[in-house]
Amino acid sequence: MGLVDLTLGNLKNLFYKEKKEIKLVKKELDKNEKETILIFLGWKGKTNQTKILYPKFGKYNKIIYELPETLISSDLNLMKKSWEEVEVEIKKDCKNNNVVATYGISLGTVFATLSANKNISIKKVYLAMPFDSLFSIISKTPIMKKIYRKIKNNNEEKKLENVLKKYEPKNNLDKLKNKKIKIFAAMSDSIVKYENTKNLIKLIKKNGGVVKLKSVPFLGHYLGGVYSVLNAIWIKK
Repeated sequence: MGLVDLTLGNLKNLFYKEKKEIKLVKKELDKNEKETILIFLGWKGKTNQTKILYPKFGKYNKIIYELPETLISSDLNLMKKSWEEVEVEIKKDCKNNNVVATYGISLGTVFATLSANKNISIKKVYLAMPFDSLFSIISKTPIMKKIYRKIKNNNEEKKLENVLKKYEPKNNLDKLKNKKIKIFAAMSDSIVKYENTKNLIKLIKKNGGVVKLKSVPFLGHYLGGVYSVLNAIWIKK
């Protein structure tokens, strides 16, 4: 199934046009519930694509983030502003709500990890296809090949590392020790490689955290993502 990832990734890379404006969309469901879960979708993910997932979290006020596409950009100043804008919104939501859980899929796992690490009130962390190094994903993923090539041609790889350093999952694991962490991984993922997920798990454990892992063979990133949403039993177990 890695072939599906590579084929779709290369096609999307070929026709992808970078966005020039930061567009963060937030939606809220079940506002009357006392406890809140922050839900971070993947790069270019839309709320209606994963709406079957939300009831499976149970009785939470659900704040769903459709992340800006400009989080991944060859314009590193725009990219930096995009990350900072999402971070500001997370701080507001954690201040104004009783946030006790966080969920992320693919790129969204970066913010799920970051918010859990920075907020003591968050006790449950759900990560679908997470990774240890965002820089590694951007520099090696087919769908981001064109963007990274521009960065490389501008000799800005070091600047990219500096932009991402604050948000890198591997740098935001020191306060996850007493949290309930569940991870879903697709073992044939060609975008978020299984090795990257295993590296993250090792680092979490090194920092004293405990992880419950659900991994599925043969599925890649796209089909694995669909599977993780349609068969979200891994969240409840």
